[in-house]
Amino acid sequence: MKRQFAIVAILIAMGQSHAVAAAPKAAASKPAAPKAITIVINGNSLALDPPPRFEHDLLFVPVRRTIEALGLSFERSGNRIMTQVGSKNVTLTIGSPVAQIDREQVRLEAAPIDVKDVLYVPLRFFTDVLGAQASFDRRTNTVTI
Repeated sequence: MKRQFAIVAILIAMGQSHAVAAAPKAAASKPAAPKAITIVINGNSLALDPPPRFEHDLLFVPVRRTIEALGLSFERSGNRIMTQVGSKNVTLTIGSPVAQIDREQVRLEAAPIDVKDVLYVPLRFFTDVLGAQASFDRRTNTVTI
């Protein structure tokens, strides 16, 4: 059951320095890359590549990688994604803000998105549907479920 909830588990500008006449040219510096978002489920870190990402202030998780990392089924047919979580059949449609849980339609806070052939879905969808709780620590870039 914990594994099923774990699906919930289910995101800069570069600076340049300018040379002054007769002064040696300073090397361009790049800001450090932001730390990847980590998902921790029941105390265990879930390795996801690519990692979760923020889009329009919402945290999105890579659906297939998350589901497969948890040992659950994943099936994609065109723009539809199907999985089974316990006795629940879940269907998502890329670009649609409505998901199907068994025979009930559930509204998402944002439609699933496809970024470089990776499907992302809002984390909150899984937590709300499955009744799991998640928290995000911006300081450590960690989602704890």
